[in-house]
Amino acid sequence: MDWKRELQTAVKAKGVVLGLDRTVKMLKASKGRFVVVSRDCPETEAINYYAGLAKIKVYEFDGVGFDLGATVKKTFSVSAVLVK
Repeated sequence: MDWKRELQTAVKAKGVVLGLDRTVKMLKASKGRFVVVSRDCPETEAINYYAGLAKIKVYEFDGVGFDLGATVKKTFSVSAVLVK
C-alpha cells in the first residue's frame, strides 16, 4: 500500500482528521484506516499505543509538522493525520 497516495486521495475526498487531539480521540474509538505522524509529534507514544489497540497502522512522515501540513494542503503545522 502506498500510504502517501492514499493520504492525497483522502485529503481530496475530505476523509481525514487533522490534529493530535482529534486523532487520539478517533483512535480510542477504533476508527480510521491509518495514521501519519510527523517526526516532531509530541505524543507519538500515545498514538502508537492506541493505534496498536485498534490494530491501525502508523506511518512516520519524513519531515516536521509544517511539511506534513503542506502535504495535506494546509498552511499550518499538522503533527498527526488520521485517514478515515
